Amino acid sequence: MFGTSVTGRPLIALWSGHPHPPRRILVVGVIHGDEAAGLPIALALSDHPVLPSNFPYHWAPIGHPGDQQYSGATSLSEPESRAMAALIVRFRPTITIWFHQPVGVVDESGGAFALERRFADLLGEPLRRLPRYPGSAETWQNNLLPGSSAFAVELPHHVGSALRSRAVLALRDLEG
Repeated sequence: MFGTSVTGRPLIALWSGHPHPPRRILVVGVIHGDEAAGLPIALALSDHPVLPSNFPYHWAPIGHPGDQQYSGATSLSEPESRAMAALIVRFRPTITIWFHQPVGVVDESGGAFALERRFADLLGEPLRRLPRYPGSAETWQNNLLPGSSAFAVELPHHVGSALRSRAVLALRDLEG
């Protein structure tokens, strides 16, 4: 557990693979509570839990409470955002993939284009540039950690076992 949600639910991080890999990959299975299709993909990668030990870059207000794209009252105003930012700063991932729904594309998010293209090809989903929102986690990490690559994967509305399997294989491929 690396934090709690605004409703007090635990935020869980799981570790997979070698403790000192050449690439540290962070997979965010659920960033919005109503977009949970990435969770089975993230869980399929995990070996064991990690031991205990909307983002500030160009943040701007968007929408109103209850809107799908509401940015919060201030930068990192939500406990989930603060916990994720702290996890990224501590873990310093080489690659971060944020699973969303339901568009069915890999977003050209400003990370390493070749990496985004490879992931899209392996996943079997198109690579497209989606609208940029101020204060996005991907833009924040790509500016905070030069040389890292954070991008969003918009899974389709329905994710079957074949797509989940392709996603796990694509993620394993990124491990190098």
